[in-house]
Amino acid sequence: MMNNKFKIDKGSKIVLFILIAYVVIIICIFLPIYLKNRREKIYIISDEFKIKYENGKWNRITNPDDYETENFHIYEDGNYRGEYQVIYSNKFHLYENGRNVKYTGILFGHRGTLDLSYLNAETIETIQDTDKEVITKVFNENNLPINFNFNLYQKMNYNLNDEGTMDSIYCISNYYMDGMDKYYSIIFTYIDGEINIVDKIITDSDGTYEEPMFKLSNLVDIRNDNKYELLYMNNYFSQSGTDCVKLYNVSKEKEIHNFCE
Repeated sequence: MMNNKFKIDKGSKIVLFILIAYVVIIICIFLPIYLKNRREKIYIISDEFKIKYENGKWNRITNPDDYETENFHIYEDGNYRGEYQVIYSNKFHLYENGRNVKYTGILFGHRGTLDLSYLNAETIETIQDTDKEVITKVFNENNLPINFNFNLYQKMNYNLNDEGTMDSIYCISNYYMDGMDKYYSIIFTYIDGEINIVDKIITDSDGTYEEPMFKLSNLVDIRNDNKYELLYMNNYFSQSGTDCVKLYNVSKEKEIHNFCE
């Protein structure tokens, strides 16, 4: 009688088997992802920001140990300099074998388990007629008056679609200029003849002192998988010390992380 009480019928065995199989499948799917996220780390520094990816999350770097304990791959003005120890005191200082190494250009550095590629994209500040045609389309789509007087114009050229043709990332702004009906700061890509808005702000003259003005910073390939990421700044005119960075996946056309929040 006692044995019959604990006997599992055939139907219960099937249900139990399905539950166990389901748990095993879930573990097989998510455990490798969890372990991969635990292994993947990248620390990125520049004159404008300090960010990191670890334990599957992006965050700002606040602990000096994250950048002072190991050497970084350092670039100056887009050109690779080598591996250096870095110490931050109002700006980054480079050291090699205990000796201070001077630099005068724009600094970018990274270290970690991810095989980041720094893309030295061609940056152009001269507006060509072909650029005006693209910008005009953006203006028309956003009901902005056609005017090519900018206080900031940046254009990065790179083969973003890996098909041998040169694509572009634009950043334009007319903030703080006199006599404008509307003020804007816009970042957009132009790939294979298609325009995609990365980020935009359209405001009045008062809003330019409250809203950020965007500025292109760096183009990278964080996992070296031909999926390109854009780092760009939010610069605030009237809020000192609040400038921050955003990370955007150019290939997938979506924001990865907003470090301003």
